[in-house]
Amino acid sequence: VPQLKGSEVLTGVKIFVDAGHGGVEKGAVGPTRVNEKDINLSIANKLVELLKNDGAVVSYSRADDRQVGLYDRVNMAKDNNALISVSIHNNSLPNGKSPYIQHGTEVHYYNENAKMLAHLININLVRDLNLKNNGIHRTSLALNRSTNPVSVLVEVAYMINPEEYVLLMNPNFRDKAALSIANSIKQYVSLIRDENKIV
Repeated sequence: VPQLKGSEVLTGVKIFVDAGHGGVEKGAVGPTRVNEKDINLSIANKLVELLKNDGAVVSYSRADDRQVGLYDRVNMAKDNNALISVSIHNNSLPNGKSPYIQHGTEVHYYNENAKMLAHLININLVRDLNLKNNGIHRTSLALNRSTNPVSVLVEVAYMINPEEYVLLMNPNFRDKAALSIANSIKQYVSLIRDENKIV
């Protein structure tokens, strides 16, 4: 397999990007009543743009504020023959839990084939955004149970932690999160190419 460098790594690679929630599903609500669905969409749209610029063939669940069924999202990724599916979210906590204790970034995967991608996204986000590391978690969710594509769900930060919420309100921070995830995907594709898993 020829070595591919820089932006060539993602050329022709099919990737699905899901902006979590949308429409009547607001997701978590921040201290000033901004909805998670809008933050997710901002990060996801930037991620789509970055991946396309790197030559990836990108499909996505939504590019605006609309309702998309959970399993419709899963089927979109499969219908587009995506190699990788990334769902973008921002976290909340059950009532009674302190956002001052539990906050930061975490990535959820279910199948073993997604563990490496989850790890790369997690360590890069923690480093690039200077957030607390909540690690990677094997969690059975509709959006990451698929083995094909390789599927992860990213919780970038906590909507209900005041400091992280202020960061999430900043477009530059959201763009930086998208860039970190895009670079992680690039790393992952480089690694699996090197292992001759894809051509």
